[in-house]
Amino acid sequence: MMLGTLMLSCPLIAVHAAQSADDSAALSTGAAVSGVTEEDGRTIYDRAYFSQFSVISADDLLRRIPGVQDLLDFDESGERGFGSTGAQVLINGQRLSGKSNDVQSALERIQARQVLRIEVIRGNAPGLDVRSEGRVVNVVLEEEVAASYISWEGSIAHYSGGVWKPGATASYAGAWGRLNYILGIEAAPQTNPRPRADVFFIPGMAPFAGQREDGLNDGTDLIGTVNFAYGFTNGDTLNVNGRVADKGRSSTDKGELFDLSPTGVETPTLSSFNQFLTSRTQWEVGGDYEHAFENGDTFKLLFLVSSDVQKNDRTFSSAVPGAPLVINRQQILEPKEQEKIARGTYRWSVAPGHRLTLGAEVAINTLDQQVQQFVDLGSGLQNVPVPNPDSHVEETRFESVTEYSWQPTSEFSVEASLDTEYSRIKQTGSAVSNQRTFFFVRPRLDLRYDLSPQWQVRAGVTRVISQLNFSDFVSSFRTEDSSDDVVVAGNPNLVPQKNWNYEVVLEHRLADDQGVLTLRGFYNDITDHIHKIPVGSGRISAAGNVGSAEFYGAELKGGLRLDWLGIEGAKIDGGVKFWNSSKTDAFTGRKIRMDQTANLNWDVSFRHDTSWSGLSYGVDINDRSNFFISESDFILKFWPKPNINPFIEFRPIGDVVVRLASSDVFRPKEPRLVNYFDGNRAAANATFSEIREWQFGRSITLSVRGTF
Repeated sequence: MMLGTLMLSCPLIAVHAAQSADDSAALSTGAAVSGVTEEDGRTIYDRAYFSQFSVISADDLLRRIPGVQDLLDFDESGERGFGSTGAQVLINGQRLSGKSNDVQSALERIQARQVLRIEVIRGNAPGLDVRSEGRVVNVVLEEEVAASYISWEGSIAHYSGGVWKPGATASYAGAWGRLNYILGIEAAPQTNPRPRADVFFIPGMAPFAGQREDGLNDGTDLIGTVNFAYGFTNGDTLNVNGRVADKGRSSTDKGELFDLSPTGVETPTLSSFNQFLTSRTQWEVGGDYEHAFENGDTFKLLFLVSSDVQKNDRTFSSAVPGAPLVINRQQILEPKEQEKIARGTYRWSVAPGHRLTLGAEVAINTLDQQVQQFVDLGSGLQNVPVPNPDSHVEETRFESVTEYSWQPTSEFSVEASLDTEYSRIKQTGSAVSNQRTFFFVRPRLDLRYDLSPQWQVRAGVTRVISQLNFSDFVSSFRTEDSSDDVVVAGNPNLVPQKNWNYEVVLEHRLADDQGVLTLRGFYNDITDHIHKIPVGSGRISAAGNVGSAEFYGAELKGGLRLDWLGIEGAKIDGGVKFWNSSKTDAFTGRKIRMDQTANLNWDVSFRHDTSWSGLSYGVDINDRSNFFISESDFILKFWPKPNINPFIEFRPIGDVVVRLASSDVFRPKEPRLVNYFDGNRAAANATFSEIREWQFGRSITLSVRGTF
């Protein structure tokens, strides 16, 4: 008994500026697309609509609705507590009470035949489990499981470099009295070949050295999930979700360094072999209990307990030509994280058109991290101390929840909230003992106005407090190449980043459910921005608060059916984002862009479902403009290339679907430039530069999936 409400931030890629009264009438009936109707601001897609497609899972159903694809990639793992935001895809009117146990994975485990309908909700719908940020999709399932359902998938993937990896998933859905359940297991290969070549030079001079490297990051995620839903005789509901995962990784880098003569002759100087072994175990249990009173009021309780335990063992070996490799450095990093959250809310209608929600949330987050470094100082590996090598960090946070919604007319609605939070962060270890308290007020205001059945304008302002990464409180190591020997210092005085986020959104829906176009402008005013700060005058840096920053831009997103082009069953989704940002560089004092922020990002996804043997084909393409990463002693600039990911699938028999897909099919080469400095670049001079040609690893995957 899971209900879903997916908040569609669906977009479209064509603008129809004017539509007639006949178009509006057609929109209200949904007559042009079979199985699509309009009801009280909801676009409803029933089983008749999806019968034209070759679908297996609930995830397949959502991908047949124009403009929802980007919502399926929502990542909630870094969110602060539960809050009122979150993934905009709900199941049976409720979000999945989990973080790593994400909604997309749950949708892949739910069979399409279990879905009664999908509702795309526009505006403020009373009783939504998350704050609507534009549109919501509600995945409504059958009240009771009529039979037991099994879904399965097997795959084999080939990666560039000659690596083959199998994968498999299976889920079982059934019922036992009032208890509905879904059990799932998955073996997901995670492989990434990384061939690359470097050239080192002094600006204005010929290259003096080069390097060829062959890297491979390899592993298989083993994941088990459970979802339980119980309906009590009085109408109360209880949902419990669990997930356990083993995410071990093995990463290797083989390198050959050589000198270059002015004529280009290579003289080998050093061989290297670096190996990174990671063991990682995650588990999570979340749930919610809801009681509806006879007068329409509701009480809801949510909870989450999670654990993430890792051990990262990194060894670095090198040798001159002809000599055996010798380990000259080892780094061990062992973080253990836990999160516990409980949230209770009471929602009632204080007057017609007015709803009020009061509640509270408590969260306890902990990190235990140990760091060790061993260096060969001439007589084998020896333990070399690092600053702040071990810590126990614990945050206890209490939040009050006050939300108010008002709909004075059918066209206009208001949502407001005034949340407060009090937190205490305590850090203890062999080198540090520190305790701090914080208090924040987080107001929010959202306004919506329906200019017509096709046009809606939204505006909002929100106060956001970031979730600190407690790993930044303890020492660690750089992971960038050419910097593996550099320690990143911990900063026990780090404070949360604060944002005032402003946005205006204009949404246009085409008649007859032919698509949606969304134009969004936003401005984020940031204080206590978190980035790297210098520690002393050397190469060591730490995460720190660097002052004010700003992030702003405009985004155009859309989803469009292509029937008007004569391509029945085809659709295109995509978007383009123009971003800019500004912050103060803690090393030079100059204003620069934020790290990893590209000014231009775009993506497009085409899919065509035909009527011949369930044949479907399509392609996803994405790209962004150049961006950079800065550190204490280098500045790294990337020039990305488009990623092109095609697929084709068909249904040879019954409920069996065969799919052939490729990732980075043309293996684009992504160049980058690194300027290195002799120590802290606040005062040091540039010493040399590096140009790297990084080639993406292609994968080709053949999968077969089905149900019974």
